[in-house]
Amino acid sequence: MYVFKKFSHNYMMTMIDLGVNQKDIKSAAYMAIAPAVLGGAGASVITPIVSAILKAFGYDDDPEEDFYNWLRGLFGETGENAARFGIPGMFGHGISLKGSLNVGVGDLPTSIADLFGAPGSVITDIYEGGASLVRGDISKGIEKIVPNAIGAPIRAYREYDEGVTTRTNAPVFYGKDPLKLDFIDAAIRAASFNPSRVAKIREKQWKEREVEMRMTEERADIYARFRKYFMDRDRDPAKYIDLLNEVRIYNERIQRKGAGGIPMMTNKSIKQNLRKSFRPNKKERMRIE
Repeated sequence: MYVFKKFSHNYMMTMIDLGVNQKDIKSAAYMAIAPAVLGGAGASVITPIVSAILKAFGYDDDPEEDFYNWLRGLFGETGENAARFGIPGMFGHGISLKGSLNVGVGDLPTSIADLFGAPGSVITDIYEGGASLVRGDISKGIEKIVPNAIGAPIRAYREYDEGVTTRTNAPVFYGKDPLKLDFIDAAIRAASFNPSRVAKIREKQWKEREVEMRMTEERADIYARFRKYFMDRDRDPAKYIDLLNEVRIYNERIQRKGAGGIPMMTNKSIKQNLRKSFRPNKKERMRIE
């Protein structure tokens, strides 16, 4: 699992050595900021630390994504791209080096394959590629199994011709249209690089899904506390007012982010949730009968 962390380790140790042991604060600061020039703000050591501090002080949204949106409002899309991907991706059709240059402060293995490092990654690719071949997805299967120098051009042609798809072959949409590589994007992908235009769309979609998952968990937690309140015999009106205030804050966050796909909490939805909770469902009623 250490194979993929050597760059991060060496980078951090060198930066600490410069700043702490050699007292060269200027060089240490340069190393902290330098990855942002080529990989965007997300590749810098500073960004994850600042985000963690903001979240610790109660900032519920995504600080990094909000920063990019703020820059887009001030300097347009070019300013946003420069902050998101650095110089190589600032003009829309460029290269995203964020994945390669990201120092990854606090990154930990999150799967069994991660624990086995590079060999685990190879085994995972062969397994997923074999599964694709079995279900008749020849192109995607070959892309996974062969070395990247061979698989990248195949993937570039597929995403140029058919469009970008998920692991289960579901088309990826951007708005109402399928997400496809144009000629420049395909050329960049064929050279084994990540096109910044596509990377930006995928990154924003992933951030939206993360927000949706967080809001879903928060909504479920508020509903759970409503159920607990009505189960108690001695109900404190102050607690009910606190719950209504949490509902207001939840709804305001959805409106502020313009997250139209996330349901708001209303009197009707709260009553429906409570009604379902305190009434057996259809299967349970049939089992009892």
